[in-house]
Amino acid sequence: NIDFIGLSLFNMLVFMILMGIAGVFGEDDTCGTKFHPKLDCLKSATDYELKMGTACTAGVCKGGELPWNFFFNICQPVQDQAAVCKGAGICQTWNGGGIASLGTQTSMKMEDMDNGDVKISYSDGTEERSAELILKCAEKDDPAPTFVKENQKSFAYTFHWNLKKACGGGCGTSKPKGAPNSPGSPGSGSSGGLGFGGWGFIILLIVVIVYVGAGMGFMAGVKGARGVEMVPNLTFWQEFPGLVADGVKFTIAKIRRQEYTPI
Repeated sequence: NIDFIGLSLFNMLVFMILMGIAGVFGEDDTCGTKFHPKLDCLKSATDYELKMGTACTAGVCKGGELPWNFFFNICQPVQDQAAVCKGAGICQTWNGGGIASLGTQTSMKMEDMDNGDVKISYSDGTEERSAELILKCAEKDDPAPTFVKENQKSFAYTFHWNLKKACGGGCGTSKPKGAPNSPGSPGSGSSGGLGFGGWGFIILLIVVIVYVGAGMGFMAGVKGARGVEMVPNLTFWQEFPGLVADGVKFTIAKIRRQEYTPI
């Protein structure tokens, strides 16, 4: 006979393990950092555009005007330029039909800076292009990022974007405890907090420890068990390999539409 308590605990442990695995492979999808945990409100159905001809003081801006168009999106690939810059986080275009990706969305990394700003990095762009987009704390939002500089040897680009959401908390209404708000404050180089899967693993460990510890204590103190007999729900765990094999055989038989014979 299968112990009902043991079966219930087993089902719970399997659920927690699956949630933990899902969390491990899904944690990097978080759009935010430790001190700016939610920035997904910056995703846009239309790209943020920095237009050619915009006033520019960088050395590459001849005549004081930006020589390219740039299209940005946050935490998703560019939308308007998807056909020509597929999978890019930032797309660059110029006269004559020139097009380049400044980095793929899958390469995107977010991190808190020591002064409270957020740095978004992109790599693996066209001809090894890369980019850094710095979200800077400001009292009002700029409609799009501004161009700062281009490294003409490595084709690395830097942009700044003044945003209220960069002041801590991201799209949330409150600043997380310990978030830096002035130059020189302690920052963090890691992105995201503990996700659902991470908490699932912690809860799983606690459940296992309590289950094994309390179960062995009960078996030894109340029932006087010793040695292997102290293992809680021992009968269930002894039968468990056969139950798994039985379940696999049942599933295969159903798929093949064969008659099922229990092991």
